[in-house]
Amino acid sequence: MKILVPLLLLTLGVNANEVVYGSKSGTIESGGESTVKIVDVAAGESIEIMNVIGGRIKDGLDNFERATFYITAKYGELPSMGWQEWYCSGRAGQSRRDYNERVPVVNNMLVGPCTIQVGPTTTNGYSSKYQVSYKITKPSAAGTTTSAPILLPPTQDAAKSWFVKLQVSLDLKTWDDVAPGQFLGSDTPRFFRIQTTEAE
Repeated sequence: MKILVPLLLLTLGVNANEVVYGSKSGTIESGGESTVKIVDVAAGESIEIMNVIGGRIKDGLDNFERATFYITAKYGELPSMGWQEWYCSGRAGQSRRDYNERVPVVNNMLVGPCTIQVGPTTTNGYSSKYQVSYKITKPSAAGTTTSAPILLPPTQDAAKSWFVKLQVSLDLKTWDDVAPGQFLGSDTPRFFRIQTTEAE
């Protein structure tokens, strides 16, 4: 059996999602819109609300009273979906999150496309100051690098056959044959090569 030179097929199994942190602050005026837009989340992106602080404005911008803000998500033409409520203690700057019990939430995360909005639960004639911090995860294609195509040399013997094997390595030194099937995710890179051998 004659072994041809194995060619590396390198696949860097890193799905390097891009993470973007952002925040938006502002004032919701009494008698105006009940909610304001925080951010648009594109299709395939996910968003997590990190923190909401603020309160009702009383006697000027430096004097906040406690307030509860709600976070909603709007998906296209559908009605806004209640998602979370944040209780803010005012000037102390502390807040805590409560999930809307009528809406199932997993890991504080929603997936777009949607628009995230914030508003106070009640105004009672007061304007409200807010700041919402969030994290958006944008999917990106796995970085895949492929070697030059493998070449099976031409032959005049139509009956001649070749064995083609896929092999995997963690260190580019030790190679193991790959059994048919799927690979589960891993936090370490894996390298692949294709080895061809001529059948005798």
